[in-house]
Amino acid sequence: MYYKGRQITKTDYKVYTIDWMLGNYCNFNCVYCFDHANTGTHRPPVAWEDAQVMIKNVTHLINEMKNNMPEDGYLQMLFQGGEPTIYKHFPKLCKAINDVGVDNLLVVTNGSMPISWWKKHIDCFEDIQLSVHTAEANLEHTKNVIELFAQYPSKRCDASIIIGNHNFSKAVEWFNILKPIHEKRRMFSVRLATVRPPDRNIGYKPLTHQQLRIIKNLMIKSDNRFVVLQPRDIQQDCFPHRKRSGKMYKPVSVFSYFQIYKAVFQGQVVLHHF
Repeated sequence: MYYKGRQITKTDYKVYTIDWMLGNYCNFNCVYCFDHANTGTHRPPVAWEDAQVMIKNVTHLINEMKNNMPEDGYLQMLFQGGEPTIYKHFPKLCKAINDVGVDNLLVVTNGSMPISWWKKHIDCFEDIQLSVHTAEANLEHTKNVIELFAQYPSKRCDASIIIGNHNFSKAVEWFNILKPIHEKRRMFSVRLATVRPPDRNIGYKPLTHQQLRIIKNLMIKSDNRFVVLQPRDIQQDCFPHRKRSGKMYKPVSVFSYFQIYKAVFQGQVVLHHF
């Protein structure tokens, strides 16, 4: 890619990711959220005329990147926030990105929008990462969103249940409730994600060794199916699970997480979902 006649982007990479933090406004108020992610000081444009300019700019960026990528290159778009789905024009933005063509559109979301909203805009999304916050989320609603995506074989939905000292028992309970869906649906996975210690979270306390052992045992026993391992020659630690060309990377079965870690440390593979 060139800017003012000067090349500013190398073109020999195979995997490109556009990581877009679409504002820092969120409808949840989790005390452990990383700093400035839900302060609401920055929001995308509300007026449709301004949103059109934003959409035009990002589609131009995608076209420029595609024109300068290798033929076997892979372009993925990642949305996070804040909470991107509460943005008024978000479905139109995603539709425009899908129309111009990216290999994967991934949205990190708390999934809190009404199920009617997800049904209406389901065609805009093919890969979502649910951040499940037990203090703010509704378990039945979360299950409904997961089951909705499970109706579409080509769509993927993963859930990360945030766990810490503040909600340890409840997070374990929710994990055990969602685990059967994980065991039945190939394009869904659930995991426990430990709380990070943000500076503003004065009450943060690290998990005890006993709690960490419980999490490890739950994760190992939940399922021995790990969705994707990709050859090490792709220097990317979060490679997408499939290509739109129709090529599907087969799941790899292992006995425990330790085998995955060992393979990664030996440089044999890299991870996507686990």
